[in-house]
Amino acid sequence: MIDIHQDLSDLAREASKLREEIELYNADAAEKNAARERLSKSGLASNTTKLYTGCERILEYLAKRVDQAPIPHSDGGWHAKLLKRMSQPYGKIRPQIISDALFAELDRLRGFRHRERTSYGAQLDGSIVAARAMEMAEAADLFRKEVEAFLQTQIEPKDGDA
Repeated sequence: MIDIHQDLSDLAREASKLREEIELYNADAAEKNAARERLSKSGLASNTTKLYTGCERILEYLAKRVDQAPIPHSDGGWHAKLLKRMSQPYGKIRPQIISDALFAELDRLRGFRHRERTSYGAQLDGSIVAARAMEMAEAADLFRKEVEAFLQTQIEPKDGDA
């Protein structure tokens, strides 16, 4: 599970960078520099989506490794199924990994991820993008704490077993 610890560290670093990008976006919007604002908005939206996808990747790994039951991508709505499963105990195998509050936040951001991936940049509202980016940065911090707390309940493999 050492890979998860590295992913969680990367997630924290990306959340920090996302906060810096939000500040740049706000500065571009205040300067009324339309071209830079559009670039900043597109970057914010893309990086918010990438951060969300990083959370999903970790949850997928846990479904496969801990639950021993990955959710097939061929299933319609697998993104939602993954979040829902991780927000609940999985039989006698494990407790809930993410809280109900984090589930609700990630589910909302899942919707943003879909919108960003299926829209042209000009169709995205900058104020909504900035708000979702900040929500994602905060959710990533909480995600890291909750997953690390879960991992502490698991028996870590000895050296060479990872």
